[in-house]
Amino acid sequence: MINSEYVYLTPNIRLANYLQQQYAAKQTRIYLTPQIYPINVWLNQLYQQLEFKLVDLPVVLTKNQQFFVWEEIISNSTAGKSLLNIQQAVNLAMNAWDMIVQ
Repeated sequence: MINSEYVYLTPNIRLANYLQQQYAAKQTRIYLTPQIYPINVWLNQLYQQLEFKLVDLPVVLTKNQQFFVWEEIISNSTAGKSLLNIQQAVNLAMNAWDMIVQ
């Protein structure tokens, strides 16, 4: 049973939404919405809260910055020198990483 006093973390948005809907469907009166978050959303919220309290936080890269870093890594690697389409390799690497962290 989901308790609205706790924070629940899920691997993705789809499951978080599903759990919210299931909880809402079982309620017969006004209720506190349970805190159910995909883990990446929860980590981003924590990071934003800490941004105002700490000075030396690691930088969170934008998608464009991530692309540039991946491009540098692949271009400078031994295997990357033989690739015809580095941008495609970068897109594949970024997609693979996104799947890993979901």
